Amino acid sequence: MQELISKIIRFTRGEGNVEKKVMDLSMSDGVLWSVYSSITSSYLVPLTIFILGSRDPAGLIVGFPLFIVPVAQYFAYHKSRVTSDLRRTTLFITFLDRILWLPLILLLFLNIPFVYDVIFIITFLSARTFFASFSGTTWTLWVPFLISESKRNEYFSKRNFYMKIFSLIGFLIGIGIFSLNIHEKIQYTVLIVISLIFSTASLLVMRNIPSSNLINERYSGKSGWNRSFLLFLAGIGLFGLIYSGLITYFQYYLIDKNYLGMPVAYYSILMIIISLSFILSQIFWGRLANTIGNSKSMLIAGILLFCIPLLLIIYHSFISAVAASILFGMVISNSSLNIFNEMLRRASNEKVKSVSSYNTLQSLSQGSGPIIGNFILLNSHYDIFTLFTWFLVLSLLSILILLIYTLRY
Repeated sequence: MQELISKIIRFTRGEGNVEKKVMDLSMSDGVLWSVYSSITSSYLVPLTIFILGSRDPAGLIVGFPLFIVPVAQYFAYHKSRVTSDLRRTTLFITFLDRILWLPLILLLFLNIPFVYDVIFIITFLSARTFFASFSGTTWTLWVPFLISESKRNEYFSKRNFYMKIFSLIGFLIGIGIFSLNIHEKIQYTVLIVISLIFSTASLLVMRNIPSSNLINERYSGKSGWNRSFLLFLAGIGLFGLIYSGLITYFQYYLIDKNYLGMPVAYYSILMIIISLSFILSQIFWGRLANTIGNSKSMLIAGILLFCIPLLLIIYHSFISAVAASILFGMVISNSSLNIFNEMLRRASNEKVKSVSSYNTLQSLSQGSGPIIGNFILLNSHYDIFTLFTWFLVLSLLSILILLIYTLRY
């Protein structure tokens, strides 16, 4: 019992030197956040389909808010350079990000015209994205740089591993809620409220992580970027565009009655498969990156990403959806670890500029994918296999850029 109490104190309040505290508390914060995130973001497409019906412009709703990111990064860039406490800034902005899920509950109960529903959803999600992007930059400048470079690959591989394990709790909660014989409005309401309970616990742990600032960082009028960093940004930007577009319309493909038309409970099972695939491959990707390097491991992720639309085009069945889910898990497991660590390694002396630019490009590419997908789907008269074919072609270009980056750097 005493040992259990000691571990609870260690992972909620922190013990030892600064680096040990950061690693332990960030682990706890991460696993709590993963439950919150799996409940909210993973059920966003089903939620908007429930509110808006089959006319749901899922690509616009998922993608458009991400175009607010450059504005968020402008403020994050200037705030990070002058703040004396990155922890306080991150906590406050993160709170604003997460509380903005509550207005979506109101839309479940308001009977308003379709156009206004779409406008309100995009507005609330855009405000959320602003604060999420802002806090994402301050967190990256705060926590990872308190961990020595020699330990980052192993630590973030382990952290991502445990985060995905705990994300399964969110999906199990989702399955439990959607199995209850209650109105769907109540189901989605309970889902969001439970997610915010885990979010609050995450913030309470995060506030115990030691703080830092960048006031003493050197700045120059010239850009600190080099060609390798620019080529890296181009490669991961296109990669993010493809992945975000594919995963959005894969979810649409699963839920919409014109395609597989799965119940939300079955959809949840496939989301669990993605998470299990992530979990089972995460330690492998971490070890592989230590052996062959982040860039070569990223190239493998690009090849696996190419296989997903190819599989969905050739086979139209539940089995192919399961296989695609396994590949999605492997791809995000690889890329979430290697892209992040490669960015930290390639970041210039002016860390604020590099991290802010990376976050901006990531968000813009992730926002462009669903929007481009929405445009293609409309112009192909809702032929989703035409959409998958376009992503197949783009994935070849992504592989080429990642190959050039790997061979040169």
